[in-house]
Amino acid sequence: MSDFILSPTNYSGGKGSLLSEMFELFPVEIETFYDVFGGGLNVGINVVAERVIYNDSISLMSKMFSYWKSVGVEKALDDVYTGIFYYSLSNTNDFDYKHYGVTSAEGLSSVNKLAFERLRDDFNRTKDIKLFYLLIVYSFSNNIRFDKNGNFNMPVNKRDFNSSMRKKFVSFVEKLEIMDIEFRSVDYKKLFTFGNLKDGDFLYFDPPYLGMVATYNEQGGWTGKDDLELHNLLDALTSLGVKWALSCVFVHGIFTNEPLIEWSKKYDVHRLTGGKNNANHQAKDKKSKRGEILITNY
Repeated sequence: MSDFILSPTNYSGGKGSLLSEMFELFPVEIETFYDVFGGGLNVGINVVAERVIYNDSISLMSKMFSYWKSVGVEKALDDVYTGIFYYSLSNTNDFDYKHYGVTSAEGLSSVNKLAFERLRDDFNRTKDIKLFYLLIVYSFSNNIRFDKNGNFNMPVNKRDFNSSMRKKFVSFVEKLEIMDIEFRSVDYKKLFTFGNLKDGDFLYFDPPYLGMVATYNEQGGWTGKDDLELHNLLDALTSLGVKWALSCVFVHGIFTNEPLIEWSKKYDVHRLTGGKNNANHQAKDKKSKRGEILITNY
């Protein structure tokens, strides 16, 4: 884990704990890596490829990453601190918890609540990309969530832009600056055309998971029909000799994705442990089909 750069956003479904296992299963040489459902960019920023194309349905994510790359870490960091000062938010990178009259265990929710709500209102009114990341930092567990009207609706966080968050942010933006990466926000079916895909291209799919509730899967955003359309597309890519990998789960709680299990039988199914390599975990995982799966066609 320590060798990887992790996203400074907490996008639902992030693959940070699975990167080592996943990359062992990816092709050795990749020319263009398509991060089709890119999310927090944990995979795309760490993958070894000549070029990366990031895509996500939340256009604010693509705009934010693109902005950071264009302005660089110094300006991006200045934007964060300018916002902290303007909204009078806490800053435990420079001051300790005692400065704000609370303990670490109590957290900073009470300190930042009113300022955070003003920040959230301003963002929802303007959709200012500079405010988006500040909002993520000071929102509960750094999560990203919108209501049916497209307004950010997470409550305030117990933590702030502390030294750990700052370090993660700096490393992430510094890596973006040197990458050959393109940012898009389109329907995944329009991200590429079959005729333009080359031998060295590799497509990674991390779609919403049926049976789970998360930012990308709220309000009927992904259904069994969407699963079927994606599987048909992956079959078509296979017939053209294009390499791909699909992240998924077979079982979540009482929900079992039977169509996915049946469809996956024509491909290679890899069970990921997330570092839980003890024998008991592996035995339980094999029996229940629970846990993260990576399906590949090569």
